[in-house]
Amino acid sequence: ELCVYCLRNEAGRMLGFLGVSASEIEMLFVRDEARGRGVGRELLEYATGVLGLTRLWVNSQNGQAAGFYRRMGFRETGRCERDPEGKPYPLLRMELPGGR
Repeated sequence: ELCVYCLRNEAGRMLGFLGVSASEIEMLFVRDEARGRGVGRELLEYATGVLGLTRLWVNSQNGQAAGFYRRMGFRETGRCERDPEGKPYPLLRMELPGGR
């Protein structure tokens, strides 16, 4: 089961969203115009601090996302050359050491 949390501005416009399962962060998306304003950090801190989730997979070809997670304290703990559907999208397994 996937739960999705949204962060909206005062006008109700969605700035970003976080998708989580019972055991890990499944996705995090921030609108281009909201990047660099703390939206991703707030969503990730909700996932780690409130929900207690400390693991995720990220496409290794997405350097911006992998770099963001590293800046937030996540460390690479593994890799897979194909995504869950068997497509050739290399993934990095990342975990937050010791949780938050």
